[in-house]
Amino acid sequence: MGETPKQSCILPYFGNRQKKIKMRLTEISTYDNLLAVVSHRKSQQKGLTMKSFFRSLKVITTKATLAKPTADCFTNRTRYCYRDSDLDKFLPENQFAQDASQFAVCELTKTATFKQVAESILGVSGDIQTLSKLLKERGYTTSLPTIEAIIERQASGEDVGLLTNGWANFVFVENKDGSVSVVGVHRDGRRWGVSQYSFGDIFWWVANRRFFLRNFPGTL
Repeated sequence: MGETPKQSCILPYFGNRQKKIKMRLTEISTYDNLLAVVSHRKSQQKGLTMKSFFRSLKVITTKATLAKPTADCFTNRTRYCYRDSDLDKFLPENQFAQDASQFAVCELTKTATFKQVAESILGVSGDIQTLSKLLKERGYTTSLPTIEAIIERQASGEDVGLLTNGWANFVFVENKDGSVSVVGVHRDGRRWGVSQYSFGDIFWWVANRRFFLRNFPGTL
């Protein structure tokens, strides 16, 4: 059974919180996805620990990007159908320049929260503050201009690994207060939607969603 396409791009007047709730409900709207969530929660109740949530798909290289105002990112209306205003609320006013980088493109194989994803790639458990610090120290966060460049490559016909079926692709970014957010990217029709999520959100993301992990050295 296929998943219902995300709706944020055709409901432009919904408030941000309503959009995110609706997008999240879409993520678990199919019977198969609901079964995955139930199965995951049962495994937790039994005290089982899942050490890995991913399979590695490929590694891509990105070119260096220049500094850019956050407010100017994802504003091309021919390319983007939705831009979350929370990007301006939580992220720095200006995005930093970034050197050429490598990204591991990884696919979820099990239901997980953002926190569990971070613990899996870092190899440690901890609170959100500790995990945020480690993600930044290890260079796993990226900038919005680099995300724009990845989207442009996919939109131009190169398969860089972004899902184009309405399902979510995620990237870790830095907030202006030193914490970490997660940027979610999805394609709706021919255009793209970009959302900001709190790293501490308790949303459960089911299998097949993808994470782009900058500078990740290992295999998950």
